[in-house]
Amino acid sequence: MPPIDRGQAHERLGEILSRDEYQGYVSPIGAIVNAIDWLSRTFASLDAWVQWLVIGVLVAMLAAIATHVVFTMIRAMGPAGPGGGEVEGEGRATVAGLAGHAKILAEAKRALSEGRRAEAVRLFYLAAIARMRERGRIPASTALTGRELRAAARPRPAGMPAATVAFERCVYGGTDPADGEVEAARRLHEEVS
Repeated sequence: MPPIDRGQAHERLGEILSRDEYQGYVSPIGAIVNAIDWLSRTFASLDAWVQWLVIGVLVAMLAAIATHVVFTMIRAMGPAGPGGGEVEGEGRATVAGLAGHAKILAEAKRALSEGRRAEAVRLFYLAAIARMRERGRIPASTALTGRELRAAARPRPAGMPAATVAFERCVYGGTDPADGEVEAARRLHEEVS
């Protein structure tokens, strides 16, 4: 193989890159560098007080975003601690910290007697889940969907599919439960007790 003439190779490369199909292309890195260069030139052309104003606004926006992220994460972790199954101040049982099926069952019966049928469906279902967890029939994970709960339950209760549908329609769909749906959630709890 003959030695490569670097001058001739550089000249040939220049000819190839000067073709129309290679014109107008700006790499993403080049575009970012160009944008930063434009911003720095524009910023340098501003008066000093405007520069400080821009910096102050940017710092305030960054602080607001950081504060929002921190408070969102704190709220997402929830207030339920070692003793908890309730969200403080609301008195509602949650999947994240199921205290015990008896307490949730009492809340479900109270909700049903007060005519809060959707709440009763939610609480009967959660009482059944809590009971299955107490008996080791489902894992103690707090992040299982209805389908995952049905798949994980051993042995699987016969009334679980109907109760899960009722739970999801009332809780996530926001619909009022039919008589059969309240009964399906209540029967699921009886079946697993």
